[in-house]
Amino acid sequence: ISICLILLTGTVTAYALGYNLWGAIAVWTHDTFGFYSQERLQNQQPFPNLVAALSAYGIQDTLVPTWLPDGFEEDTLKITEDPKGVTFVSNCKVASNDIIVQITSYSSGNASNTIYETVGEKIRLYEVNGVEHYIMPISKQTRVLWICNNNECSIRCSLQDEDIYRMIDSIYER
Repeated sequence: ISICLILLTGTVTAYALGYNLWGAIAVWTHDTFGFYSQERLQNQQPFPNLVAALSAYGIQDTLVPTWLPDGFEEDTLKITEDPKGVTFVSNCKVASNDIIVQITSYSSGNASNTIYETVGEKIRLYEVNGVEHYIMPISKQTRVLWICNNNECSIRCSLQDEDIYRMIDSIYER
């Protein structure tokens, strides 16, 4: 009984201090391991596009490509909130090809600690407007990663290099 009382007291104290000891579950595959917070809330409020959603959340940084290859249109937008910040995932689609733009805006005091899986060591650096963009192969796709203030940004696609560079450049052409 004393162990149960200590466990209950510790849980209540931690919760009062803002920690949810039981709010995360372990998730793993053969190659990766991580924790998934159950305290995530998905925003159901419809936004016409990613730029409008970022603006509604007060994010004014220039983060979204203005150019997409012919035929691509923003298909779905998913917004997830948790104690660390807000994640926006925009899926742009044409036929069976996707461009996924993901932006995680961390709350004040929270920093990115995301680890991405790469294939080999072929990470290329592409700098635009003083922002370093890391371009890396992942399976049959390419991922572009960059940080802007407290925003961690990612584009995942199966495009040719010239289209990837053009899409990155378009972020800063306003």
